[in-house]
Parts: sequence; C-alpha cells; structure tokens
Amino acid sequence: MFARPVFRMSAPKEFATLWKGYPFRIKFYFWTYKQLGRVVGLLQGLFDGFWLGVLGRRALQLADECKYDSSQEYHGELHNKRGLFPWEEAVVATYFRNCRRLLVGGAGGGREVLALCQAGHEVDGFECHPELMTFANELLSKEGFAANVQLVPRDKCPDDDRVYDGIIVGWSAYMHIQGESKRVGFLKELRGKLAPGAPLLISFWHPIGPVRLRLRVGARLGKLLRWLRRGESIQLGDSLQPYYTHFFDREGVGAELRQAGFELALHDPWFGHEYAHAVGIATELVAGHPSGTAT
Repeated sequence: MFARPVFRMSAPKEFATLWKGYPFRIKFYFWTYKQLGRVVGLLQGLFDGFWLGVLGRRALQLADECKYDSSQEYHGELHNKRGLFPWEEAVVATYFRNCRRLLVGGAGGGREVLALCQAGHEVDGFECHPELMTFANELLSKEGFAANVQLVPRDKCPDDDRVYDGIIVGWSAYMHIQGESKRVGFLKELRGKLAPGAPLLISFWHPIGPVRLRLRVGARLGKLLRWLRRGESIQLGDSLQPYYTHFFDREGVGAELRQAGFELALHDPWFGHEYAHAVGIATELVAGHPSGTAT
C-alpha cells in the first residue's frame, strides 16, 4: 500500500550536485538529521501500535470526543466564519459549480455550511458531536440562515430520502472513521443520496516521509496486540494524532470510493504536506451487484 523509504548514507541524486565540494562533517550532519526523523517515526509507530492495540473502538471514539469537545477553535466564531479554504474553493468551483442543493457531513461548528450558504447554495448538514451541532445551528441562525445541521450517530448519515446535487464531507472527518468496512458503509449511505454524475468531496492525510515507517511499525505492533486480545484488527494506515486517524494514498482512497459506487476524479495531495483531498463522482447503480453500488 505504502512505498518503503530508502535507507542510505549517500545523498539522494537530486542533492548530489548541491552537496558536491562540502566537507564530510556537513554531509554527515544532514545525514544524521534525516536519521533523526526516522528514529522519531519509529518511536511514534511504537506508541501508535501499543495504544491502537490496547484501546478498543469505543475508547478511541471517546478520545476523539474529548479532543473535539475541548477544542476552543472548533467551538469559536473565528474558525467557523473564516470561509472555505483555498483548496475547497477551487474544488467547489470546478466540480460543484452546477450544484444547488448540498449536504455537508461532519459539519463541525458550521464553517463549510455557513460559507456555502453565503455563496448561494441550499445546504443541509449533519454532525455526531452534540455541542458542535448546537454551535453550528446557533451560528447559522445568527448569520440569518436556516439551522439545518442535524445530529446523527457516529459514522452514519441522515436517515431520510433527500437527494442532493453534491456532498462535502467536512475537513478531514472521513479519516476519523475506524475501519474500511465502516468507511465504505458510510460512503454507500452518502451514495444513496446522490444521482449518477454528482460529486463527493472528502479530505484526509496521506503518508509522506518518515510517517510511512511510523504507519508500518504501528500496524505490525497494533495487529499483534489486537490478536492477543482477540479484538478487531487494525489496518495499515491507522494512526493516533492523538485521536484515531487513517492515512490514505491514492490507491487506498480510490479503492474505498469504488466499493461505494464512486469513480475517483481527483486525488490532490499538498506538496510536502500530509493534507490531501479527493473527489469521487457517483456512478450508475446496478441492481443485483454484490456491493449494491458498483457499475
């Protein structure tokens, strides 16, 4: 799933010319700096693996709730009135330009919902944290919009028959769903609210640099401890930040979208950063297919 890092003393090819002529101690300094990142990645992987192996699904959910319930940022107007991020604006302008009715999942304190309402869209939202849902609706009402963010169970979407022109899953919310089967089930529920050709936006972290080593070490140790506890296994990509987070590469996110009835139209990681996002386009539903959603 994730490519292995290359361990070497010599400089990478792209730095060969840059380092030419520098004394050995300078080259050694930069080499040790690079190894420091790997040592940190190893230690973080051991930390992740131990706690992923010891804590179960409900305990990890409580850690997530604790993080978001105690966050002043997500419960404040400064963050939630800042509007869409530049990358969100670009995606909306490209893939959602013909969408009138939108659904925002993992709406948090209402940042995306408010920004999209201000842009002229008809927006519904849903959130699993009661305090965030309450804040979002209060903020929307204060800004003159309908309080349309509803409370739903974790990893689920609203149980109604409404159909939307597009769906946006709030910033990085998708990566907090534990387990591939739960994530795909969530996507399938969202797929049922879209017509073929409609867009879906999700955002997440993707593995770069030493984090790849961290994820492999964490997965091996975590799987062993879960096996000893006879618990639900974890997956490569699971991590703690300090709340549960799943990292995706292009192959991983594309596979989950396809299982739920979407075609990967965009996978856009930020250069040199862990943040990434993807757009899936709803495909035709085929009756009788084992997944219920494939083309």
